[in-house]
Amino acid sequence: MTKYSAICCIVAIAVTLIGGMATSCNTSYDENEYTYAYSSTAITAFSLSANKNILNNLDSVFFSIDLNSGEIYNEQPLPYGTDISRMVLNIETDATSATEIIFKNEAGKDTTVTYSDNETDSIDFSNGPVLIHVSSYDGTAGRNYKTWINVYEEPIDSIYWEKQGNLPTSLTVPRKQKMVAAAGKYYMLTANTTGYSLASTDNPYNVDSWQSRMVSFDSFTPDIESLAGTADGKLYILDNDGGLHVSHDEASSWDVCNVTALNHIYGSYGTGIVGCYIGQDNKIYTQVYPGSPNPVAVPVDFPVSGTSYMVCMEVNWAAGLQGYIVGGRKKDGSLSGDTWGFDGQSWARISAGSLEEAEGRAVFPYTFSETDTTTWRTVERKVLVSIGGKRADNTIVKEVHYTNDMGVHWFKADSLKQLPPELAPCHSASVVVANHEIKASRAIRPITEWDAPYIYLAGGYDVNGRFMPNIWRGVLNYLTLKPLQ
Repeated sequence: MTKYSAICCIVAIAVTLIGGMATSCNTSYDENEYTYAYSSTAITAFSLSANKNILNNLDSVFFSIDLNSGEIYNEQPLPYGTDISRMVLNIETDATSATEIIFKNEAGKDTTVTYSDNETDSIDFSNGPVLIHVSSYDGTAGRNYKTWINVYEEPIDSIYWEKQGNLPTSLTVPRKQKMVAAAGKYYMLTANTTGYSLASTDNPYNVDSWQSRMVSFDSFTPDIESLAGTADGKLYILDNDGGLHVSHDEASSWDVCNVTALNHIYGSYGTGIVGCYIGQDNKIYTQVYPGSPNPVAVPVDFPVSGTSYMVCMEVNWAAGLQGYIVGGRKKDGSLSGDTWGFDGQSWARISAGSLEEAEGRAVFPYTFSETDTTTWRTVERKVLVSIGGKRADNTIVKEVHYTNDMGVHWFKADSLKQLPPELAPCHSASVVVANHEIKASRAIRPITEWDAPYIYLAGGYDVNGRFMPNIWRGVLNYLTLKPLQ
């Protein structure tokens, strides 16, 4: 079973009753009996009274008042598990003669509270929307307000994982794999002792969309884990001697690249790939191909293999595309815990030593949600996430880590973002992030669909070195929710 339910959406408590609100309370108030006088039946302010036993800063929760539709609600839901059965309300009105609150108790019976006489009475929102009836100053007009409190149905800051199935491949029993993105498509190369298979899709969310076929490497033996894809749709791979090869036709054929034999490919940077080699002077050099003809010398403790696949992204504090690699193995055989950044010309060590040394980490860009406990509004932050990796003693890094300053400081993610028990920790897995369009079943007003970034984690090796021939799909629950508008 998976860590959390597969369906996670904003649910107003009893939101399914909203449409039938007019009959949800057995009240004699019928708006057809009145001639509307909005100015004398308007609710001008609505809030909840502070109650630290329920939630800190409860009185700062913002409520929208829609005078046209007669609806009052908090668009930003309260945290999962918030008790809304005993809320004390603060209601302000203009020139009204009476304000009555009608709600259902646990037995399903209507309870009516006259607000002016009982302002500190608690109101139960847990059994459906509450009706607030406002009467005008002269009693000739009245207005009903459908009022409800939105509460998240699941912990929104959790990452939900589900097993999509076996790796897409034409091989019966794959033993190696590498998954990369190139020009909006996703490719998975698998291999065993009998041959090679390449699967591709432009929609990894749909597991059945992968199309696989056998491919051949007639003139060389490929290093499967060196596969890289570029923004212009090319695929690159190293042979066992470090020779670089490029395919312009999705691995149907390969051409030899005129470049120094490489020790390792870090990944793609725009339309080129970035690799390294050790020169005759025993120094480490990195080079972009095709691109800069001049190799760049890097420090002796720069990793020369086993790094995470390069993540490229735009960041606010740097001009142009920035590439990031994490961990890996150094020239002397020791492991690295550093994060290095690349701007297309030069490298810089970014990290402050807060991530343990390991190779084979799966690192990807993502968005985490953080809820401000003063206003109870949720904001989004760009992060890099690291999953898995192998330490020097061959044990596996089990914890999920993240950095919100692009590698300067790394932190252990909270328990809601850790891997579920059924997803075994591993090293050397492939990971990509692809947007999936979500269509709201009950969307109102302009937002009816939006993109949610799904994580795809494929392959890897467990603590015993056994290959894991599966692909998993994960998503932060918050990102599947209809954006606020």
